[in-house]
Amino acid sequence: MQHSSLSSPWLPYGVANHARAQTCMVLFHHAGGGANFFRSWPDHDALRGIDVYRMEMPGRGSRFRDPPQSNVEDLLAGFAPVLTKLADLYANVVLFGHSLGSLLAFEAARHLQTINRQPQALIVSARRAPHLPTPHPWRHQMNDRALTEELRGLGGTQEEVLANEELLQLFLPMIRADFQLTETYRYARDMKILSPVFALRGSADREVSDADILAWGEIAAGLFESKTYAGDHFYLNEPANLRQLLGDIVRFLPRTAPSLPVGGTI
Repeated sequence: MQHSSLSSPWLPYGVANHARAQTCMVLFHHAGGGANFFRSWPDHDALRGIDVYRMEMPGRGSRFRDPPQSNVEDLLAGFAPVLTKLADLYANVVLFGHSLGSLLAFEAARHLQTINRQPQALIVSARRAPHLPTPHPWRHQMNDRALTEELRGLGGTQEEVLANEELLQLFLPMIRADFQLTETYRYARDMKILSPVFALRGSADREVSDADILAWGEIAAGLFESKTYAGDHFYLNEPANLRQLLGDIVRFLPRTAPSLPVGGTI
């Protein structure tokens, strides 16, 4: 099975592991991030035998010249054909998202479910469940100075970017669009996720509480598990946490349930 035909701006690094794998994992990055956030993942032994794809949103990294998108529906409309192609080529599709990426992975799972290609698992990290209201609906409307200070407090953005006016003028439109994506999102109560759901957070994450993570179980029709790791919103940046996380994911996958009948709303 050759997957070279999957070359796409959405997946700028193509297959990052084995060209004949039966399982692929699609990684969705956080607000302000890019595909390079996951650059070390394909080298981990835990993912051996899994084709790793790193999704890249417009307006950053390899897609720097593309205007950023601020609407989830528009973003997923562009990425949906790629998802469908992955589901055609692989027996199993695993979706992993971090922060904003969790929301995108959730919507990707819903897309695959609507075409009867539900993913093997949906794994979400550092984001409240999609049906919960956003606690910060105003970040995308902040002026540049206030937004810069907000980013400094959140962590995850290099200080060399925040302290450089030229870099900031390139970075802020993208992060503002990303915040708008999540802050203006409206959950459609039309289906639960049939795939097993694994929800994760850092113990010191001030953005996402235990209750926020456990609420993912309310949109899962079947198997749901959660886990907390030591660390903040970007707990997975710690090498020890990442090793443990990937091991936990691999252990979770064999427990995933077979396809369930469609049904259930909340």
